[in-house]
Amino acid sequence: MMLIFWQILYAVYFYFKRHLLSGEVPTNESILSESSTDRHTDTFTPVFIDEQLSSVSLPNNTDELCGDNIQCKYDYALTQKESIAKSTAQFTEKFQEMKKDLDQIGM
Repeated sequence: MMLIFWQILYAVYFYFKRHLLSGEVPTNESILSESSTDRHTDTFTPVFIDEQLSSVSLPNNTDELCGDNIQCKYDYALTQKESIAKSTAQFTEKFQEMKKDLDQIGM
């Protein structure tokens, strides 16, 4: 009985180590609508929001579209899609309004 427990624990550990810690998602478990196997690369380098946005190419109309909204600028810089930047800006604005309302009632 104890041997089965250790075998299961060992299998879970290596599954966790291989898939979850590496960030890889097995193709059959992907939530994306298209296969990511064609685009898989070991040279992928994530860009974090706290890095300087000046190191990333910003579209010309970023300031007029996003103003001082850093999340909007980040999404626009990385996706190059105005619709995503607009959605981010709208969501951020609504979130700030909700936060302000909650602050007024002491939550």
